[in-house]
Amino acid sequence: MDVLFLAIDGVLNSHNSYLYWSRHKDKMLKSVVAENLCFIAINNLNCLIESCKNPIEIVITSELASFKDLDFFKSYLAEFGFLYPERLIGITPRKSKNEKDWGIKKWLKFHSYDEYVILDSYAIFSSTLESKVVTTDIFVGLSVKNVLEALVILNRGDLTDLGLLI
Repeated sequence: MDVLFLAIDGVLNSHNSYLYWSRHKDKMLKSVVAENLCFIAINNLNCLIESCKNPIEIVITSELASFKDLDFFKSYLAEFGFLYPERLIGITPRKSKNEKDWGIKKWLKFHSYDEYVILDSYAIFSSTLESKVVTTDIFVGLSVKNVLEALVILNRGDLTDLGLLI
């Protein structure tokens, strides 16, 4: 099993999605916590999952997880078109707001996995995690370029049979 550590802010929402939803408040969904997610980023996440050579599970690393549970994230992401809510298996523990890498390391210590990747808009992680981080642009969110970067890590460099993604 491979693991995807997934942040929400700057990955599944972005500055651009915030601007979009602020202009379309009449279309906002009722489950909104801060702002709605980006449909393009959600679609890119679906493509990432579909393009992995090994089964992949998702662990939420978002600060939102401090006051929301896994069931919330499953329904929240599905509401925006995420096709694989059953792949959400956990939330990283937190010591404090700025210690995201501590939670990821703790999760890795107590769980089995073959490979992992971290999707986050926050680029500063400890050197032991650094090579596994794909940093998204907070203005755009999860892009096709980010998906390919993640697949290089998860598929151990093998990008054959990716079909329309490339």
